[in-house]
Amino acid sequence: MLACSIVNPPVNRGHMRPAFALVVLAGLAAVQPARAATVFINDPGVTVTSIGNLVMGAKYRVSPTNFDLSLDSGGGTQNVPGGANFISTNLGNLAALNNVSFDFTLRNIVGQGMIFSVTSPANVTSTLVWGSFAPALSPAATASAAQLRAASATGETPGTLLSPGQLAMNALHLEVSSRVRPLAAPNNYAPVVSLSNLAFSATGAAVRGSVITAQTVTPATNLTNPNFPEVGSGFASQWLVTTGHFWDFGWVLSGRINAQLNSITGNIGQIDEWVKFGVSGKQVAFTGGVPEPQSWAMMIAGFGLVGAAMRRRRALPA
Repeated sequence: MLACSIVNPPVNRGHMRPAFALVVLAGLAAVQPARAATVFINDPGVTVTSIGNLVMGAKYRVSPTNFDLSLDSGGGTQNVPGGANFISTNLGNLAALNNVSFDFTLRNIVGQGMIFSVTSPANVTSTLVWGSFAPALSPAATASAAQLRAASATGETPGTLLSPGQLAMNALHLEVSSRVRPLAAPNNYAPVVSLSNLAFSATGAAVRGSVITAQTVTPATNLTNPNFPEVGSGFASQWLVTTGHFWDFGWVLSGRINAQLNSITGNIGQIDEWVKFGVSGKQVAFTGGVPEPQSWAMMIAGFGLVGAAMRRRRALPA
């Protein structure tokens, strides 16, 4: 039978100090908030190197038709085998929507789904939801779907039923478009799309950088995005990329959108789908992204403690 005893070794204070420093470092790490992911917003240190599948989209447009707000499972508003891959609501036609400002909110609730809503100046809210919500949303959504059908852009078999969160999504791409079709053709539309009061917040993820809170886009606007080489007339974009997935934590994107055509002549059908604001969720590859500022501070402080302790140890007499 083996006997086991615990013997307290002689105290060597020179050796204790590095160990103590490491304990302090561990304590500093323990007080940092646990983060499942970091969201980088318009961060010039992040480069989107490739864009993969499209997972979801939310769109508001000024249209000559009666289809002006949509939420989709990827691939836009084209029909796919087995039924539509989008839900939509009728906010009115061009005459009713021209130069009208709408407050919008795009929200993800973890494990439940996506909510896209706009509120008119008359305080009427139209809401589209993709997913199953418990408890049920109140007031009830204008239009909803627990699942939507996949389009080819999702990388899934077109027509396959998809639930929110089923496909990984690590980027949100905000697009403001004030263009006409074809781009080179003479026109008298003079569209202007304005974005204001834009804000993004997340629960359960760190946020680095910030959204551009206001943008005004005309056909002559030509903005270069620091995250991806998007240069085009009448177009502006913003990128939010995460080290995790946007389905895995709660977040809210909100703001105000206004679209107008200062002179309406000719074939107004050419403006359809081109004068709009949209947010798409995508699968991307990206480079860059650095530790959070508090992580850097923690590491620097820890290295300083270790170095100071080791210097004191060398200074002790033998």
